[in-house]
Amino acid sequence: PKQMIERSTAVINADPEAYAALVYRSDARRSPDIAELSGALEDLQRAAQIRPDCFWIWTHLGRTFIFNGRNAEGQAALEKAVVLEPRCGWAHAWLAEVYRRIGRLEDADHSFARCIELYPDYELAHTGRGGVLRLLGRAPEAEQALNMAMRLDQTNQWTYGERMLARRDQGKYDAALEDLEQAHLRNSRF
Repeated sequence: PKQMIERSTAVINADPEAYAALVYRSDARRSPDIAELSGALEDLQRAAQIRPDCFWIWTHLGRTFIFNGRNAEGQAALEKAVVLEPRCGWAHAWLAEVYRRIGRLEDADHSFARCIELYPDYELAHTGRGGVLRLLGRAPEAEQALNMAMRLDQTNQWTYGERMLARRDQGKYDAALEDLEQAHLRNSRF
């Protein structure tokens, strides 16, 4: 990440309108090694001023607002991204995550479903949708979504954890305990 910051900064110094370099640098600043979230936001806001029509920038900006705990601003940026490019499944998935965080579960379900329609192999969207369906009291549907996520990737502890809860909610305690064991193998905090 430090080299990414140095290289993109050199490009920005040579051309202050280099919006792609600002986005690139923001990604490096957002990395766990650097963790300069306020700097990442500044870069993305500047890039959005340069190219307000670029859905890619608004998607990154929305995601970074979320990482900063600024869900309302993240929601606004992601809603703009999906208006600019309705086929950006990643923006729909992050918008769904914002909706989930603020309790708009039906909207979250709709956005995850739209993402899956665009990118059927996006495992995290299936996992997110499964969690939302469970919160909506639709545990059998949640388990189906989580089984699909599991078919796509059997390594994600979040998927095991969500499926454990969906199975528990249906009274499938033995299967839920198996999922808990698998989640714990992947992350001891489970």
